[in-house]
Order: sequence, then structure tokens, then C-alpha cells
Amino acid sequence: MQWKFSNVEPAAFQVSDNLRNDPEIVLAAVNQNGRALQHASGKLQNDREIVVAAVNQDRRALDYASAELRNGPEIVRKSPTFPKNTIRKS
Repeated sequence: MQWKFSNVEPAAFQVSDNLRNDPEIVLAAVNQNGRALQHASGKLQNDREIVVAAVNQDRRALDYASAELRNGPEIVRKSPTFPKNTIRKS
């Protein structure tokens, strides 16, 4: 099944917790618009596969990832949308 989402704030995410918690639907949405991650459940905002897909589509999606994933370099390292100098060693 292929899902199509055309805008940043799909109305379906705003009304249904079932959709916000469905990894297949959320993955399809973030593959088309990374910032759809903002409407995903907290559990899916902490899912590496979904977050990587979202950030690959739009690096601004990182703002909606869980703190754990957002603060780790792994997601940034996997994303072709981030410049190489984004990652700094401590």
C-alpha cells in the first residue's frame, strides 16, 4: 500500500492516535515530508528508522525527534542532508 501526503500537517495525524502510532503510515508520511514527524507519537519519534527517513527527507525534522535521538550524532551522521562539518567531536 502506498500513502500520499501532500502537506506539512496531514489532518489525519491531528485526529487519530491510531494513525500517529502506526509505523507504516508514519514512515510513508515522513518519506514524503520529513516534518510530518511532528505529528507522530512519542514512541515513533524515538524510532531510529522513522527518524532517519524523516531527516533524510528534510533535516528540519530533527527538531521533532526524541531528545535521545536528536542529541546523538548517529542520526546526523546517517543523513545526507547535513553538511559534514555539522558533527563536532567533544
